[in-house]
Amino acid sequence: MNQFINKVGEIHITEQQLFDYMNCPTLFDIRNSSQITIPYQVTQHKLICQVMRYFLTNLQNGVIPTYKELQRKWDSICAENKDIIDANKNISGWQKIVNFVTWAQNNKIAVGDISIPFIIDSKDVVLHGSIDQLLVDPQSHKVELFYPNFTDKEFDKYTIDTRLKYTIDAYAFKTIYKQPIDGIHVYSAKTNQNTYTYRGEEDFLRLKTSIYNIGHAIVNNCFYPRENALCSSCPGKVYCKYWHKEI
Repeated sequence: MNQFINKVGEIHITEQQLFDYMNCPTLFDIRNSSQITIPYQVTQHKLICQVMRYFLTNLQNGVIPTYKELQRKWDSICAENKDIIDANKNISGWQKIVNFVTWAQNNKIAVGDISIPFIIDSKDVVLHGSIDQLLVDPQSHKVELFYPNFTDKEFDKYTIDTRLKYTIDAYAFKTIYKQPIDGIHVYSAKTNQNTYTYRGEEDFLRLKTSIYNIGHAIVNNCFYPRENALCSSCPGKVYCKYWHKEI
């Protein structure tokens, strides 16, 4: 896996590669060491996020898209993904979008920035990625990392308090802006519930250890099947059965 090592011996990986390895080391290896192209699964949540980003980008530029405009965009996305979004998912997805936009307007949210690139070093392992989105409280001017949840699953508090993506963005914010983030805000579009969390130094030590260990596991060919209930729906299951490495 020498494509991850640069000329000075640093290991460079992306956020996507970090999460791919965490999800399944074998699927990661198939994607990165062969000519086989395995697509990422498309979900209702990911498709709604396209509408959400469109809304937030316009809001950042001082434009508030109308519901009619947002529905046209959602319908267009659904039409391009008919194998994923049936009539029921189209309707439930639109309701989540309406919930989110209504919540955003009622709370007069202000967008600080979107897709902020970062680099995080953990000794000789370098992680490349981008912070999802920042919201700024119009009155207190406090800055939050913001993560909308458009799935039907509610995250428990422990998951929110330990989710690595939130830790990555919190550490990246601190590195870029030389100050800690004021908070981490998780919003559920299904229930209109808001959950808040934070990250401290212990969380950042956990993060840097994870980045370092995963980076070295990748370049040292530490791959294995991560068998779980999701294997039957995995897009790489055809290849996984015959996967092996020379030992």
